[in-house]
Amino acid sequence: MIVDTTLLKLGGTPYYTPPFPRQGLAATFVVDVVELTGSPTVTVDVEHRNRDETSFASLGTFSSITTDGLKTASFSAIKEIVRLKITFAAGDAWSDAIRLIVQDPSWRPY
Repeated sequence: MIVDTTLLKLGGTPYYTPPFPRQGLAATFVVDVVELTGSPTVTVDVEHRNRDETSFASLGTFSSITTDGLKTASFSAIKEIVRLKITFAAGDAWSDAIRLIVQDPSWRPY
């Protein structure tokens, strides 16, 4: 999905992945945090909506990210369109950064 990108807090506006279609009713999402610059606290929310809806709703949230390594989260009852929202904490410095790889979800039929 996203291969080796670095995101800086800057003004604090959230980052979003491109929306993608659901391929199962449940999935495990994986974010590989390669490097953190400074000491940020990053939140990754999985958002979803149906095709006939105009706004995304939160499906669930990864645990707060403060260290590098693989982070996983599993969710079910997923709607038709999915995206990830990546947000830095309000108290983080503008120069804090995260380098990450977002892998394709592992989809399940249940």
